[in-house]
Amino acid sequence: MAKVSAVWGIDIGHCALKAICCHLDEKQPGKIVASAFDYIEYPKITTQAEADAVELVREALATFLERNELRKAKVAVSVSGQSGLARFIKLPPVETKKIPDIVRYEANQQIPFDLDEVIWDYQRMFGGNEEEGFALETEVGLFAMKRDQVYEEIEHYLATKIDIDIVQLAPLAIYNFLIFDQIGQLPPEDEFDPEDPPESVVGLSIGTENSDLVITNGFRVWQRSIPLGGSHFTKALVKELQETYAGAEELKRRATEAADPKALYQAMRPVFKDLLTEIQRSIGYFHSLDRAAKIGRVLAMGNSMKLPGLKRYLSQNLGQEVEQLESMNQLTGSAVIASPSFQDNILSFPIAYGLAIQGLETARLNTNLVPVELVRDRAINRKKPWAVAASILLALGCLLNFLLLWWPWSKVRIEDDERWKTATSAVQTVDEQIKSNETAFAEAQQTYHHKVGLGDTILAHYDRRDNWLNLLRAVDQCLPQNQGVRASAAAARRPASDDTPPTAGQLMESEKIWLTSMTTRHVDDLAVWYSDEIEEKYQKHEEGIQLKIEESDAAKKEKNAWADILSPEEAQAQAKAQGTNKNQLMPMQARYAATEKPGGPGYIVQLAGYHYHNSRKYASDDHFVRRTLVHNLQNKNILLPDSNGRQEPVSVQQLGISHPLVLKWDQPAKVLLPKPPGMGDDEKNEATQYRFVVQFAWQPQPPTDSPPTTQVATTQTAP
Repeated sequence: MAKVSAVWGIDIGHCALKAICCHLDEKQPGKIVASAFDYIEYPKITTQAEADAVELVREALATFLERNELRKAKVAVSVSGQSGLARFIKLPPVETKKIPDIVRYEANQQIPFDLDEVIWDYQRMFGGNEEEGFALETEVGLFAMKRDQVYEEIEHYLATKIDIDIVQLAPLAIYNFLIFDQIGQLPPEDEFDPEDPPESVVGLSIGTENSDLVITNGFRVWQRSIPLGGSHFTKALVKELQETYAGAEELKRRATEAADPKALYQAMRPVFKDLLTEIQRSIGYFHSLDRAAKIGRVLAMGNSMKLPGLKRYLSQNLGQEVEQLESMNQLTGSAVIASPSFQDNILSFPIAYGLAIQGLETARLNTNLVPVELVRDRAINRKKPWAVAASILLALGCLLNFLLLWWPWSKVRIEDDERWKTATSAVQTVDEQIKSNETAFAEAQQTYHHKVGLGDTILAHYDRRDNWLNLLRAVDQCLPQNQGVRASAAAARRPASDDTPPTAGQLMESEKIWLTSMTTRHVDDLAVWYSDEIEEKYQKHEEGIQLKIEESDAAKKEKNAWADILSPEEAQAQAKAQGTNKNQLMPMQARYAATEKPGGPGYIVQLAGYHYHNSRKYASDDHFVRRTLVHNLQNKNILLPDSNGRQEPVSVQQLGISHPLVLKWDQPAKVLLPKPPGMGDDEKNEATQYRFVVQFAWQPQPPTDSPPTTQVATTQTAP
């Protein structure tokens, strides 16, 4: 596609079609050259009752297309400001990259329709600043128009096959015209002071049915559409003087030459007054929004300003001189500017000129309300010839490739050559044999893997055959081995095979535990068993460190084993030097603090039993069990036979035993024991029996595949 070097700005009004074609002046930077223009006045005003507005506009566009060439130029068109919505929003300090998201949120709030029903665009206004990626004092202009109204406004262009590149609201086209052509050099943005801004220009464009009021200082813009225009003066004359619309229009244009000018102005006086009131109200409201703004000049546009006396009336009542547009400062091109038709209608060209400025990418505001689907369809249509050409070339390439391959193939004639058939048959036979061998190999490999899996399963069970025996050995060796720290002399002298019943006092001194049952239960996750209540019971074992122990040599040795005398690092170093288990040297408090909560599949092992021991060196009844059986389940090295029959020490942790605790402690009960010889008939051999339940977690290494449920009941003959 050829580079676009020109832009047509087209403004379709109720009275005439105005269009101007411009391009950048290469000799004078900052200037624009007008290469062509057109002004086509309709036979009737489109708002007249008997006028066919659609037909009038279509005829004007047809005439315009006959006179002018649009093929290599952009086309920018205007839509009525009354049909659109314009909002200027002050954003809070926000990251620059997040501005589109904030604007979309604001669009949802500000636009009273679903966003799918409108065409909208936005632009950051000038005067804000950025610091470290954050936009400060940022003002955003948000412009929108309902989708069906946009299509209604541009329907004439679509019907006449005019491709539209830009759709802009008429007030914003006026704004671009004022900034580019009428306002002088602006200060840099970083020097803009909201408290002392440059003087503002009021652009007043009086059209046929409505007027657009635009106020801007170059950095800020405010606009309003006023529902009054030149046709309202005509309608006032029709009503007051009983004239036809055409006659009243002629009288209005030649008011000073009328037979009774006073009567004409008297009839139009209410419209003069209403227009002035709307202008004053608009300027007053603008001042309430921006109290620092200063109005420098008022520039009037639109052919309705040709009404005799209107300029003088507005100047007198606004308290400020109203200037009438007489020239365009940045526009060159003598063929257009010197044209009598252009000079006679220069008041009506600012909108078309502003559109051309935006099309040449020299405008201050560049929002565009053209429907996206139109742009997409136009791009597709422009690429269709190339797509067709590419398809033809591709088809030709495929045909050529086929011919190049077919020619040598046709010379070979495999189907008619017996040698090719024999060779091909031999290859097929070998290929089939290969496939058969591959299938047989795959089946044999599958059988092999299946048998290997079965063997591994059998061997896995063989490797774990002694798990349960090791558990029983561990429980047996964890029972207290000292059968009486302070046994009586008679008991000490009694032979080991003596079955004489002991006395209650002997049992109380004997550190002996009887187990009545041992049960196991498999669980999928030990963490479920290790509840807060279980954890509290487990941590209670740690308190055993604080118990008072009798000051005997054996007791001191035991106490030192429990005291916090070594750090974990020191215990590990000393254990390595002595060849012992570091858990025997590590302080109990540090050892318990390092214990993690259990988890994963395993067993809950429960031991139930009783004892008669009641030494004062234990602070409470259950401390004896915790200081002996539970302590051993936590720390003891178990002697297990190796493959050579030798006894090797293995820690309970290596066997998978962890988290032993006293789950339950029954109230002590008095029981009568068999009387030993020498006890009188009136004496009772009565002892206090302490019953308990101990639980711990067991995770065999490796875990068993088929968890059995085992119960071992151990009954020792009680004295």
